[in-house]
Amino acid sequence: MRWWQKWVVRDIWLAMIFLVICGVGAGVTLWKLAPHQPRLDKRLNYCLPGSWGHLRYTEMVIEPPPGVVNVMALPTNATCWYLEALSPLVLKQRLLGCGLSESLAVALQTNATPVAGGNGFLLHPPDDLVVNLGTGDRANLYGLLATHTQNVAHTTPFRFELNTQRDWFEGTQLTPAVETLLRKLVYREGNMQLFSDLPLVLRRHPEHALYARLFRALSREVALDVRLHLLPGDSTKDLAHYWGWPDREAEVAARMTAAQEPGGNHTVPLQELLPPFPRERLNLYPGPDDPSFSGCHYTTLNFFSRQPDLRFTSLSEVSLTLQRDYLEVPGKEYQLGDVLLFVKKGEGVVHSCNFLAANLVFTKNGGSLVRPWRIARLDDLMDFYSYPKPVTLRVMRRRDLLKN
Repeated sequence: MRWWQKWVVRDIWLAMIFLVICGVGAGVTLWKLAPHQPRLDKRLNYCLPGSWGHLRYTEMVIEPPPGVVNVMALPTNATCWYLEALSPLVLKQRLLGCGLSESLAVALQTNATPVAGGNGFLLHPPDDLVVNLGTGDRANLYGLLATHTQNVAHTTPFRFELNTQRDWFEGTQLTPAVETLLRKLVYREGNMQLFSDLPLVLRRHPEHALYARLFRALSREVALDVRLHLLPGDSTKDLAHYWGWPDREAEVAARMTAAQEPGGNHTVPLQELLPPFPRERLNLYPGPDDPSFSGCHYTTLNFFSRQPDLRFTSLSEVSLTLQRDYLEVPGKEYQLGDVLLFVKKGEGVVHSCNFLAANLVFTKNGGSLVRPWRIARLDDLMDFYSYPKPVTLRVMRRRDLLKN
């Protein structure tokens, strides 16, 4: 299977999960759905200065707006995990090999059944066993489960970064009992918090209204509200050359000059400096005027577009465009809009986004309706996609955007 075909399989599978299980389609009756923002963290963070100027940002948590998740049926299926093993003894050895205790490995082996005509076993752990797993055991076991694509909830878990002062479930209006259960089921890997047990929670709390709230809460993402701070010695011309490249320097310079005038606040929201495509979509969710599958590659290759090019909803066209129209960027002298490709060994490109400045990128994590366009930290995004296998970075630039 070619690398771009793997994008198709992966993204179609994720889209089916959202559309069929969660019934999200009914929530797109508004153009560019605005997210719910539980609370803005007013603490300032500073980026390293560069040719982009002096950037400061605050964090906010955004989640899909009410109405996006239209509950058709509760996914309350019993817990079932797959592990490849030739015999019960090999199964036990695999469980012990990931760091589980003898007693826990035996308990899981006891509830396993062989796959007919296959080389693996289905594990059917009781709910109490799953809930009472220790934090380390859960991370080790779920990491093992994530090595098999059959365990979709573990290969593509809900994720929330740890490199933030924000709390995943703050302000969700979930009941204390549900929130306590969620926190017991969360596990960690690197700088990410992960969650894979949605059906278990819904078996214990089978309420349609809860499912909608819970799914929205689990789909939360940290977005950055970034502003350019103009210092007395800053050159408007140089900054406009960076943010206005290749054809917006005059309008960007005018906006900066206005901010520098007496009485101005000497700050400019970064959103106002971005090209039309990211400016019009930042911190919003797809609406009916967006293509049905506006994923990361569609977003990345349309970064400089005044009118989105629908060809980039085709992954074969994405592959062809990258090969024909882009060059790899050596070193780390990146410029606005450079395409960052996240490459995973054995899978090819699993994500793409656009470089903005310092450690900031513009991204949309997949084609789902419950994924917003947002500004994120590059290292956080790499942690997000480095589970269960690490990613490496390739940086590409359009041939016609080379400055030298």
